[in-house]
Amino acid sequence: MAFGFGKKAKEDLKEVPLRVVFACEAGMGSSAMGASLLRDKMKKAGLKLNIKNYAVNAIPLDSEVVVTHKSLVGSVKLRVPEVRVVAVENFLSSPEYDKLVDEFSSL
Repeated sequence: MAFGFGKKAKEDLKEVPLRVVFACEAGMGSSAMGASLLRDKMKKAGLKLNIKNYAVNAIPLDSEVVVTHKSLVGSVKLRVPEVRVVAVENFLSSPEYDKLVDEFSSL
């Protein structure tokens, strides 16, 4: 840990080469908050990922993992049929975030 502040220096973070996307209807509110929460959890676990938020109709076609509300899974699959979708009930608090941290830590 750098300087004992409990945060890892950027060079200490393990880069995980996945494109993770949070998607909601507008791409601004809940998905932005969810992306920020997961980004913080990943950083605390020593991981660095490319995590962005988008509206469902603007999800990049090269996305590898999309986190979205369970009611939007069908719309995500229409936009990006082959993508792995992680469905959550609440963007602000989801056990799925911890599962992703554990999974990506083992990569």
